[in-house]
Amino acid sequence: MFLLLMRVRLQSAINSLRASLRLHPFWTVLLSLLGVGLFGGMFWLFVGLFYFATRLHALPEITYQVFYLLFLFLFAGSVPFIASTLLHSNDYSLLFHAPLRPRTIIASKLIDATVTSSLQFMVLGVPAIGASAFALHVSVLGWVLLPIVIAQFVLFPALLTSLGLLVLLQFLGMRRMRSAIAILNVLMALVVCVIFIIETQHIPLHPGVFAEHSTVMPTLIPKVPTSYLPHVMPSAWFVVLLNALVSPAKAWSSVLLYGSVITGINALLFLLCLRLGERNISSASIAEEGDGGGRVASTQATTGGSWYRVFALPVAGLIRKDLRYIQRDSILLSQMLMPTLLIVVPFLLTLRGGEMGGRDEFLPLSCSMVGIILFMQTSILSLSSMGLEGQAFWQYLTSPNSGKRLLWAKFVMSTLVSGGISGLLTLYTALFSRMEWFYIVCLPLLVLVCASGLCGLGGGISAVFPRFVYENPAHRVSTWALILGFFGSVGYLFVTMVIFVGAWLLTTVWEPRFVLTIWLVAGILHLALTLYIIFTALTIGAKRIERYSWET
Repeated sequence: MFLLLMRVRLQSAINSLRASLRLHPFWTVLLSLLGVGLFGGMFWLFVGLFYFATRLHALPEITYQVFYLLFLFLFAGSVPFIASTLLHSNDYSLLFHAPLRPRTIIASKLIDATVTSSLQFMVLGVPAIGASAFALHVSVLGWVLLPIVIAQFVLFPALLTSLGLLVLLQFLGMRRMRSAIAILNVLMALVVCVIFIIETQHIPLHPGVFAEHSTVMPTLIPKVPTSYLPHVMPSAWFVVLLNALVSPAKAWSSVLLYGSVITGINALLFLLCLRLGERNISSASIAEEGDGGGRVASTQATTGGSWYRVFALPVAGLIRKDLRYIQRDSILLSQMLMPTLLIVVPFLLTLRGGEMGGRDEFLPLSCSMVGIILFMQTSILSLSSMGLEGQAFWQYLTSPNSGKRLLWAKFVMSTLVSGGISGLLTLYTALFSRMEWFYIVCLPLLVLVCASGLCGLGGGISAVFPRFVYENPAHRVSTWALILGFFGSVGYLFVTMVIFVGAWLLTTVWEPRFVLTIWLVAGILHLALTLYIIFTALTIGAKRIERYSWET
């Protein structure tokens, strides 16, 4: 029966592809070619990275670091997808009334959750692992076994997250499902914070660390200390296994040992998830799910604060509705607040040893944390804000409001929330670092501009590739919106970095009287780029949702 369910899932994907080819042949072919291009581009990008590492005699260390970062990428972002697929599936009622064993249903959902949580990984992680195998000159047998290694690598963090979620449900009960998901999000954030603290303790961030190595570039990487985590985390097992696949005839014992260990651990995690899933997940328990079994108190109608008068009445109403939605949805709220815990990392590192001598390290690390927080929050809100409407979007289309107005309201809401949080964190960082007034004013404004660009880009992409028919939170964002949103955001931030790093380099070469002019020109260029991205993405997205045909 398990194989039958997997065949049904595969046939469903094939049918979706056929329907897309029939209804939208041009866009389906174009997006498929774009996906192949992204995959190939990422592959050769990592090939270049590993080639550069080989020239510096640092290929083994870089391989450990890449696998380590990919593992954290899968692990840290798995909670919403695992929880939504495993606990909020719309077909549980049908499956549990079919002649299927509960264990079979849970097993199929675990596989579904693994695939769902690894959508972005397919375009980023698979090319990286393939490039590492290419750089290590893996044997023919190694290439044959590589898909199995990738599947095991993807399965491990998904099963680990599923086990943590099911253990919390075992103690809290299914009636507190949302609380369990929120707790797991917080625990995940704490784990990431601890990892950041351990990592940054081994990397000196003050500018003088690179001055010693400015003359001989090949000595830079070996002399900059790295942490031990990439060598002890589970990702290291896959690196050792991949190295053994270079010459499996000579290292057959390592292949068998690490292959058996990885398979055994995944099998054990899978069996534990099945056992706990059988005890907690059923059609009745899913139907009884609620936040503690209590009632959610309704909010009295208010006319709003002073900000209410800034926007037109329909836009202000849509913004206020979405803000209430975020406030009442504990899962989405925990996803939004989870990244903000990263800001404590630079403060803890600055205070280590009871001294305040780490201010040189505080500023770059704090700015990096704010950047990560901004990227994560804008991705969560802008890409999923359109899908929050669910099937109620059809009712909105019958109202006298346009799709452009709805998309504008989503853009403003996500910018206010994510940009406001990151702007305040940046302001506090600048004040704590005792920066000059020019930077205290300009840095929060830069963060707000970046937030608006990221939210405009994400909101436009989510409108071009909408997903309204699923109430499942994991399906609020389509696969293409996830992939293009990730690469589009990274591209926007890369161009932003190029603009301001270039401006900083010019200030070190030109006379001091031109410094203000250089920064002003850089700010104008970045603002023009941001406005162009916002206008283009929202315009295309508005046209798409105004012509939207309901999915069946």
